Amino acid sequence: MGFVNRNVTILFATTFIMGVVASFTSWFLPVYLERYGALELVVIVYTFANLIAIVPTFAGGVLSDILGRRTLILVSTFLYSVSFAALLVANPLVVASAAIVLMLAAALIYTPETALLGESVDSSRVGTVFSYFRFLSAVATAIGSFVLGYVSTYMGIEMLIVLCILTSIVCLALRFFLKETGVKLGGAGVLKETLKQLKYAGYAFRTPLFMILGVAIVVVGVGAGVFSVYFPIFLSRSLGFSDVEIGTIFAASSLVSAVAFTFVGFIVDKLGWLKSFIAALSVEGALILAFSATSALTLPGATVLLTAMLLYASLALFSAIDQVAGDRMLIDVTRRETRGTIIASLASLALLSRVPAPLIGAAVATRGGFQASIAAASASYFAGALLLMLILRRFAHEARVSRI
Repeated sequence: MGFVNRNVTILFATTFIMGVVASFTSWFLPVYLERYGALELVVIVYTFANLIAIVPTFAGGVLSDILGRRTLILVSTFLYSVSFAALLVANPLVVASAAIVLMLAAALIYTPETALLGESVDSSRVGTVFSYFRFLSAVATAIGSFVLGYVSTYMGIEMLIVLCILTSIVCLALRFFLKETGVKLGGAGVLKETLKQLKYAGYAFRTPLFMILGVAIVVVGVGAGVFSVYFPIFLSRSLGFSDVEIGTIFAASSLVSAVAFTFVGFIVDKLGWLKSFIAALSVEGALILAFSATSALTLPGATVLLTAMLLYASLALFSAIDQVAGDRMLIDVTRRETRGTIIASLASLALLSRVPAPLIGAAVATRGGFQASIAAASASYFAGALLLMLILRRFAHEARVSRI
């Protein structure tokens, strides 16, 4: 199976096209909601979105093993278009519902897209293809962040949403040409296969590897949920940056990610996903902790902006290792016939851990400001690294025993 083929080309192209959409969902949405309906709307939307997304995310993984990856990718892309169109309705309830559907679409596409991309290349090139995929995603997000900040500031939110609708429709049309890589079943075989997949997933999570992995994912997920929601608001409220300045910070970090993704795949393939994960989480925790102190610095505005850009760019570098290590892990520790189910199970755990994150972040911010929320998020990264060290020690012990 070659490295460059129809699936790789289409996924790379559509991911690049949806750069503005990715920027909107990754950092602009919490800022938009906080401005539209105050902090309470942020808590409500992200709490319910993470809670509601658990079932469709897991179901999406199971169905991607049964009905195929392509169908789920098309459904999620269609939901992007629908949810952005609903954002044009100037009603708090509709806006909140559309934001939740938007996040559901992002959650639903992860499992089938990851499985389809990893299955579209030779096993020896999995880390490399994910590295290049992340590279293009980072470049797209960088361009999208610049465009988003400019359009939002000078052309208005409505024009920005229309742009997101158009890009998602174009990508939906292109993704119709994806080639299925999973095994599709139909009729009476669906229920039987579903029960079998759930049984396999249950067996997998009884092993020490998946038990520790599950706990680590939950622990890191809480901190990641707090950071992802409140970091853009921290930049806006605590540091006083405009949309253009925030967009510049995210664009610069995405460019760093783009460069990093050209080589971190080789590092992960060489070191292995576990050692790469531990190193990345440890440094990410330290950088996030350092970020929380920037609001206390009495520095000129330009210096604060440059400091924020440098810190977040550094975070992006190690986040690239984190992401590719995660992609490699999902392929290495699963089998093709149950891969979607296992990936969805782990993704569901991550979503479950993010359910209390908005409320935790808001409670901490109410008492100590958004910088306190950022500081609290860093602790979970350190804890996740320690948990993964337990897996590393177990592997080392098993290796020593096997040599005796």
